[in-house]
Amino acid sequence: MDCFEVSNSSKDDFLARWNQAGHRERVPITGGVALTHRCNLKCIHCYAGPEEHSIANGELPTERWLALLDEMAAAGCVFLLITGGDPLIRPDFAEIYRHAKKAGMMITLFTNGILIDDELLELFAELPPRVVEISIYGASAATHDRITGIEGSFDRLIEKIEKLLERGVRLRMKSILMKPNEPEFADIRSLVEDRYGLEFRMDAAIMPRLDGDMMPLELRVAPRVAVAHEMANPDAVKRWENVRRQSRLLRPSSRLYNCGAGVIGFHVDAEGNLLPCLLTTDVSFDLKEKPFDEGWRYIVETMDGKQAAAGFECHTCENNAMCGWCPSYALLENGDANSLPEYLCELGRHRRAFLDKHAVAQSG
Repeated sequence: MDCFEVSNSSKDDFLARWNQAGHRERVPITGGVALTHRCNLKCIHCYAGPEEHSIANGELPTERWLALLDEMAAAGCVFLLITGGDPLIRPDFAEIYRHAKKAGMMITLFTNGILIDDELLELFAELPPRVVEISIYGASAATHDRITGIEGSFDRLIEKIEKLLERGVRLRMKSILMKPNEPEFADIRSLVEDRYGLEFRMDAAIMPRLDGDMMPLELRVAPRVAVAHEMANPDAVKRWENVRRQSRLLRPSSRLYNCGAGVIGFHVDAEGNLLPCLLTTDVSFDLKEKPFDEGWRYIVETMDGKQAAAGFECHTCENNAMCGWCPSYALLENGDANSLPEYLCELGRHRRAFLDKHAVAQSG
């Protein structure tokens, strides 16, 4: 899952202090905007569901997006994720992107890459994004196209990756581990890292669709298999070791949400609903006509008021930083934000077991 991130470097003292100040003062430093739910792919695991692929569903007009970007910047937003669906579907994408850049925001763009053309490449050369992040679901056209539901999508993806690299655009690749691509997942990593020299990250925590459809959960691989793929990357091992060390300094909290949602982070969906994050849809504020700062105050107050159930075991579990547990994820899967999604629990147990064995091997 893509949660709020200010910096990849825990050693940067300035950013660490800035991040802490943002948490303390409830400044919306980092946010995301989904310009559309429409997409030109039909991925089998997509949380939006098939009905969203071609329907505009009351998307905000250009003028309101431009005004909202100014309001977000004035409120303190520096890091902005532009996502969808695929945001490049909107004919006004370039205008919205340019406006966000000129408002001083550092932009991460999530796209499948297929609609990137020479005009957009020129735009990225003039106003570079912080990073463009693209998903790849197979090392072969057969696997990738099976997952995206669109024949030829793999070949077009490779073409656009190479064009972005030729122009010097900072690119990052990611993949969702699932049953259809697990047999060639090591080859996906090799394609990204060895052939193109790019950063690669993976996620195995497939979630239900936002409409309640549980079908995507059938695509999950066994937790032990997921962790084995994850820990095949030495950088991932170091990251989880760091998470484990830092988690020992954390104290149990009464808050239900112990993340950046509604603290330093937010998400605005295509219809103009302000949410604490993409997954937290039970708390929202309509921004179609009301200002962002009013909505942000509402989100902060509402999220501050959400308390964990008495004796909630996730907050005292020794694996609570290792599992990726999220109340909204739990609400989607189990209908209860205070529940324990067993799949995530198993991921946490296997990660801890791996790190325990790794530590023994390193000391020996």
